[in-house]
Amino acid sequence: MSVVGESLRETGSSLAMVWRNHGLRRVNLGFVGSAIGDWAYATAIVVWAYGVGGATAVGIWGTVRLVLMAVVTPFASVFVDRYSRKAIMVTTDLLRAVVIAVCAVLIWIDEAPIVVFVLATLAALLAAPFRPAVAALLPTLAERPEELTAANGTSSTIDSLSFFIGPAIGGLLLTVTSVPVVLLFDVLTFLWSAFMVWGIRMPAKSIKVETPVPVGADAEGPVATEVEEEKETFVQEVTAGFSAIKRNRDLLVVSAVYAAQTVVAGASIVFGVEMAVQMTDFGPTGVGYLDSVFGVGAIIGGLAALGRASKN
Repeated sequence: MSVVGESLRETGSSLAMVWRNHGLRRVNLGFVGSAIGDWAYATAIVVWAYGVGGATAVGIWGTVRLVLMAVVTPFASVFVDRYSRKAIMVTTDLLRAVVIAVCAVLIWIDEAPIVVFVLATLAALLAAPFRPAVAALLPTLAERPEELTAANGTSSTIDSLSFFIGPAIGGLLLTVTSVPVVLLFDVLTFLWSAFMVWGIRMPAKSIKVETPVPVGADAEGPVATEVEEEKETFVQEVTAGFSAIKRNRDLLVVSAVYAAQTVVAGASIVFGVEMAVQMTDFGPTGVGYLDSVFGVGAIIGGLAALGRASKN
């Protein structure tokens, strides 16, 4: 019990540290809306897909969505490095809100399923730059190393909590309302996220200006030097992460384990619906409750990691 109490105190200390920083507070609150919206929307689309095409439709859509996200994410990361992270996050939130609102209307009027599948996949792809933008923005907003550690722990915990809360909310709403209503709830979560991120006050950048020195200046003055920066090509930037993982054995092992885990997670998209239909009284809507149970372990691990942040 003493260990649990100490972990809770450390977790509270890390959360308080993040909360006191205006930028870190708003970016994490924005991440809450975005992550919960992603999971609730995915749950609603899975239930809808099962209704129109059974487990086959769920499996095909899940596979296509995950494969496309795997292809798009490296390019999205490079995109994040080249443009304003704040603007990218707000833009992706607003675009997802629009696309999902259109999906809600199309499902409501019983439009052709293929159109809804395409838009639902597009919404997932639009989310690709958001998490890399959060990771890249945190070091800019943190004022001390311990703040950055706490912020990283908080964002990881939010990611885990959203895996629990998002499907649970989606499942609960589906039992009392309908898929379009859940999608409209998702629209609100993305608008909340955009509002939070838009209000971030970016710190002023310190720009070092070098005064040009004429050739032949005396030795006591600044020395004129010519520095040529070798710029990476777009392909090199996209593949830089894969190259770094390949060179580092520890990163390679961790990445392989994580890849195996995602294979299981992808399969659970399909068998989760079948379990909800065949083994519970909830029907297809029970997939939200099953997904939320899967997230309990992730929550415990995330809170434990966050609790250690103040000691790093």
